[in-house]
Amino acid sequence: MSHETAEAEAAAMKGITFPAWRGSHYVTLAELLVRLGSFGLGVTWRVECDEIVDPRCAEMERWSADGGMDT
Repeated sequence: MSHETAEAEAAAMKGITFPAWRGSHYVTLAELLVRLGSFGLGVTWRVECDEIVDPRCAEMERWSADGGMDT
C-alpha cells in the first residue's frame, strides 16, 4: 500500500480500539504513540474506558468528550 493510500484510509478512520493489556503486559499510550511515529502528531483522541479502575479514567473521558484532545 502506498503512503498516500494509507493516509487517505487513515483520514477516513473514525476510531481505533485496542486492549490495554497484551498478555500480562499493560500497553501504555506512550508505547502506542512511539509506534505511530510522526503520524500520531496530528491525531485527535477521544477516550472511552470500558472499565473505570482509577478516577483519572472518568476525567480523561470528560476532557476528551467534545472535540477530543490532541496528542
